[in-house]
Amino acid sequence: MQFSAPYHFDNEAFREGREIITQGLDAVKASMKAGSFSSARIRLGIVCHTVQDFYSHSNWVELGNTAPFSNLISPGLPLNNLAGLNTATCRSCDGENCSNNILPEILQQKLLTSGYFSLLSSTKPAGKCSHGGLFDRTSSSEPSGGINKDEISSSHGFLHHRAADLAFFATMDLLEDIRRATGNQAYLRLMGFRQASVLAFVFDTLDRFLDDFEETKRGPAVSLKAGEEHQRNLQSTF
Repeated sequence: MQFSAPYHFDNEAFREGREIITQGLDAVKASMKAGSFSSARIRLGIVCHTVQDFYSHSNWVELGNTAPFSNLISPGLPLNNLAGLNTATCRSCDGENCSNNILPEILQQKLLTSGYFSLLSSTKPAGKCSHGGLFDRTSSSEPSGGINKDEISSSHGFLHHRAADLAFFATMDLLEDIRRATGNQAYLRLMGFRQASVLAFVFDTLDRFLDDFEETKRGPAVSLKAGEEHQRNLQSTF
């Protein structure tokens, strides 16, 4: 998996990457329903990594998108505007400056592409973008350079924070999909909680609950009475 293109959305493997995500989600939900939460967490980690790599390895951010690509977690939705195998997508970087290496026509037509990556070979389809970086041998072939946003120092590192933000929100959407499908109790167990009760801290910056806190120290019965009195006071206020 470490160097498999679909698991990282390299080599324009969008359909295969989406399949890994959707099948992985099904496996997570099935494991949860079977009570195997440890297996569900392992599979969820793999799925989240693939989802997040989409935003740093593809040109989704460069296309001007400001929201996650919801079709990645929905097998019934189409994957449109994918750059064809024979469609050139990049030109060589201007020295170390790769800010304008994606072809203007790709951006204008909103075509989705991703960088090619290989540890062993410099070969890639003609005119295609590379992932870029020290370990990517394809980045030395024309068109040279890369488009990944894995780090600030990456070829397209100037977009790293935008890619990271989208990856965060995409992960939240994925987790919400799991919660809706499996229910709150199972979801809490997936997150490592054994029960639904949650400890919360409330900060009263206006001292409106100061009297209640003092009553709480005196005992449950007195506190309950004070709480009821405070509730009546609030209702009369509003």
